[in-house]
Amino acid sequence: MRLNSILSFALCCYSSDVVAQISNYEKSPHLRGAVSPLSSSGYYPSSSLMDPRTVSGKVSLASDSAADVRAESDLRPVNENLFVTSDSSAKQESETITNRGKEPEPEKRNPRKFVRYEPSEWEKLWFLNIDEWQNGKKICEVMYTEPHMSYMHEFLNITCTHRFMEPYNDWCLIDDHLVGLWYNTANLTHYDLHWEKPAILKNAENPRLQSSNPTNNPLVLNPTSSSDHKALSKFIYRNEVTEETFEEYIEPLVSHLRWPLSHCYDDPDVDQETYKYHGSFFRGWIIPPPPTNQKPGKKLLFDAGASDWMQGAGGPSLNYFTKKWMVQDYDFDSVNAYEMVTNPKVFYDSVPKSYMDRAHYQKCAVSSQPEDHSADHPFLPIVIQETATDEDYVLFKLDIDSPQVESGNIEYILNQLAAEKKVDIDELFWEHHIRGNYLMTEWGDPELLDDITLLESYTNFLKMRQKGIRAHSWV
Repeated sequence: MRLNSILSFALCCYSSDVVAQISNYEKSPHLRGAVSPLSSSGYYPSSSLMDPRTVSGKVSLASDSAADVRAESDLRPVNENLFVTSDSSAKQESETITNRGKEPEPEKRNPRKFVRYEPSEWEKLWFLNIDEWQNGKKICEVMYTEPHMSYMHEFLNITCTHRFMEPYNDWCLIDDHLVGLWYNTANLTHYDLHWEKPAILKNAENPRLQSSNPTNNPLVLNPTSSSDHKALSKFIYRNEVTEETFEEYIEPLVSHLRWPLSHCYDDPDVDQETYKYHGSFFRGWIIPPPPTNQKPGKKLLFDAGASDWMQGAGGPSLNYFTKKWMVQDYDFDSVNAYEMVTNPKVFYDSVPKSYMDRAHYQKCAVSSQPEDHSADHPFLPIVIQETATDEDYVLFKLDIDSPQVESGNIEYILNQLAAEKKVDIDELFWEHHIRGNYLMTEWGDPELLDDITLLESYTNFLKMRQKGIRAHSWV
């Protein structure tokens, strides 16, 4: 995250080390040509179910009643192909069903074969309207109307990492290992959120955690299919060994692809200037992979844009991934970091002892195209392909504040996926620097941002998810 306009700002928990990726590469093509985005009209209601408050199929902001939530079946896609399983995925699923009962060769059995991605009702609603809400700068206004408030409350409750016993059981903490957010789960008519511990818990003699979590360790985030999640999107997998299917959830593509209330909520109980950007940096909305059904191989982390282990603009990514993923029972075997500015000694001095033999740092500018790949300027998708096996879990984070270099990496990944070629990336984090995200241009130079819309950014992430990559927007 480029923060040139807020260098004086520092979170109370860490010191910002603002670094910029300086690129001399030729500007790579924008990603507009890499995907076919949803039409501006997105979804429209069935004629028999047309709501009088809608205009041209768009949801009006006139109503704030929870009764106005429309079921997923009430929406039909204008672009019939966008949310439909891709031909290749459908073919694979059909072949799986046809061959059920047959005995595939043991070495070809995949315990987590990707079947399809299913966007949530909430995500579909944003694809329907994001062009209008972006152009009218209505994103924050929308987040205070129904059904978005109901979806947001469901989402906040799911992401709680600490819960308390009576009489404080209405409260929970959402902790992202840098910023904490206190949430009152009982107040569903408004957002009762606090960046500091609320007075009721501060004054309590001993607000005990629930007996299921007697320590101060965060709870594992593992939403299950037993609940009717309308806010969360999900991936469907098939275990070819047991012939069972299973689901894994992920945060939906909504709002401005950050914490959905970022720049839309001000905690009235804290100094507004001090906490002005907490929502921008907050990562408590990210749903990590569950601890179950893991790949049997190594766990590899590749981080392009890692200042050092404990500091970084917007918060240290390496500290976040290693701690948050450890809660989910993901202990990385190898941590590979790339950055143009940080001195190697400074970086290694920041590495915890437990990761010293697993951390690898290269001070360099990463390449934007595969033909530019070299030892001094690695093209990371190629590095990943040369390093990982099918059995390894790979997390790739891309945030170097150089839209042209980032776009080259993402465009390559999208083209590989479209050609049904291997990518060897399971989890991808990317801060997409675009002019269409009007909340981002407050602290970024518009001239350095990709000139595309939020809808096109949504679609880039959707395309990767539809091919089985757990693609997340980053901060």
